[in-house]
Amino acid sequence: QAEAELKVAQAALAEAKAKLQALLDVLEAENMLKVAEKDGMIIGLPKNAPIQAPLPEFDLRKLADKPQGAEANKPGEKASTKALPNT
Repeated sequence: QAEAELKVAQAALAEAKAKLQALLDVLEAENMLKVAEKDGMIIGLPKNAPIQAPLPEFDLRKLADKPQGAEANKPGEKASTKALPNT
């Protein structure tokens, strides 16, 4: 009978350890997140999120205004007349 009680106690201990580990995992995840509510939604963002440098602005209109090809050469400079060999 003592052996049966020991097995029941060991099973209960194993179950308690599993529940404890699950709770510790939840707490660890909660400590790593910055939790906020936005528009009725709960959002969790990493507290130590990498910060991305802002990208430079890119305006296609400015690129379209720049001359292309032979026109892009500096004033007074002739466009290259060398033909590329056919391969």
